[in-house]
Amino acid sequence: MYQTKNQSGQDPLNFPIRLNNQFSSLLSFVSSGERRPPKQAYDVLAVLNPKLDLQMARMERLINADLPKINAMLKAAGLPEITRSKVEKGGPGAAQAVFVPDAAEFDR
Repeated sequence: MYQTKNQSGQDPLNFPIRLNNQFSSLLSFVSSGERRPPKQAYDVLAVLNPKLDLQMARMERLINADLPKINAMLKAAGLPEITRSKVEKGGPGAAQAVFVPDAAEFDR
């Protein structure tokens, strides 16, 4: 999801871009003008959203499987447990679903 090796503005040329860079580029593009985003922007979003959903599902499985084990070790060591924030749990400020219209929306 995120390229951790990027340190400077030139590093995306040296290391492959990740999902967050792709979303960032798309957001920059659609925010750059006083016009409705073109159909191609929605097409890109339709490709990126399932990739993000897959990564988020993988992360959720890892958290659900590993966090209780890690917290048990922390508790045994007398350290505070790791808790998920309200944003991660879907509270205020959490990411909302993105509406992607179908192709018929653009024929109007």
